Amino acid sequence: MNYLNRPFPLLLSKKQGWLYIGAMVLVIDLLVILQQPFGIVNWHHSDKLIILSVYGILFAFIYANIYFILSPLFPRFYNRDTWTFSKEVRVLLFFFPLVGLVNWMYTLAAISEFPFSFFSFLQIQFYTFITDIIPVFSILFYMENRYLLRHRKISEEEDISLLPIHPPFQSINHIQIKNFRLSINEILFIESNRNDLTIHLLRDGKVFEKTIRYTLKELEPLLTDYPQFQRCHLSYIVNMEWVVNYEGDLSKMQLYLQNYKPYIPVSRSYTHQVKNILSS
Repeated sequence: MNYLNRPFPLLLSKKQGWLYIGAMVLVIDLLVILQQPFGIVNWHHSDKLIILSVYGILFAFIYANIYFILSPLFPRFYNRDTWTFSKEVRVLLFFFPLVGLVNWMYTLAAISEFPFSFFSFLQIQFYTFITDIIPVFSILFYMENRYLLRHRKISEEEDISLLPIHPPFQSINHIQIKNFRLSINEILFIESNRNDLTIHLLRDGKVFEKTIRYTLKELEPLLTDYPQFQRCHLSYIVNMEWVVNYEGDLSKMQLYLQNYKPYIPVSRSYTHQVKNILSS
């Protein structure tokens, strides 16, 4: 579940998103033309290739319309700063059956020999899922890896603000979460996944994870006496004593922690607070 809740680029909110959609369309059209599913391999028509290529166009049209119609209606859900791989998958679970329905209606209209029946509807749904899932998830995994690699990389040529490495507080304070007693000094950051917390601990130079059935709302009162802990995202609380550098501006900021390679995202609503702490 932690993997599903990793930050993910919201596809059509970026200019290059249309390039990825175009790549999906080309792959889908190629697969449909090569497979010629649901019996159309024996169907002959002078414009057969053009008719088959429309399936990819329908895919792009529906994907784009879902985004452009639903994003204004549900702006909190379609928030670029809080978009995750889990949200992308949930949208696709709604998207695939809708594409299958449109493909079925289009096939009935374009191919007169294609039977109108519940079985043909299920047949189209099955082939739509099988044909679309390969390019969609291939592109999504490529995007995610490219997105994470680009934002993890710290280069001297980039405009990155380096911070001095501060030792953690030398107190022996602990917090008690259910049956777990955790040292304040060892906590790097806390990641929320609905009703579960994954606490990332730095011990002897190595990062360990401990997952506890708890929420950030329940945890925050336990941290009020420790000002080094700062909420930076709906899903993250960071021990600012372990922040070694950061990059980005007010619209896109990431924190980098000691002995931890992935970055921690900072959402817009918390950017000013985090920047004030980092500059103090």
